[in-house]
Amino acid sequence: MGRGFDATANSLAVAFCAALPEVYGDVNQVNMWNEVATAIQSGIAITRNMDLFIQHVLDSIHADKAEVEACDPLKAVMKELQSLNAHERHAWLQYLAKHLIPVLVCARSKQKGQNRS
Repeated sequence: MGRGFDATANSLAVAFCAALPEVYGDVNQVNMWNEVATAIQSGIAITRNMDLFIQHVLDSIHADKAEVEACDPLKAVMKELQSLNAHERHAWLQYLAKHLIPVLVCARSKQKGQNRS
């Protein structure tokens, strides 16, 4: 996949990670970004199946199912991820694995910006 897909992968990765705080299930949010990172890393290590990866990440951050259903930004990015073909899904997971820290930095910045609105 070329640079064009890298831009798409980055956009989807940032959107996915930025939506996770909205469904994060722990009242104590001090370690939230570390837990998100760990959930993503372990999800990638466990599976290359997009549905199972997303399920693992959401389970690992103790996401409330009702909040997931009500989270429009998360549902939108999940829909976009579902629309990728198998090769693109695999490439997206690889992109996320290789660029996790920069993606999380951008996601945190995006999420903070959304909270100010």
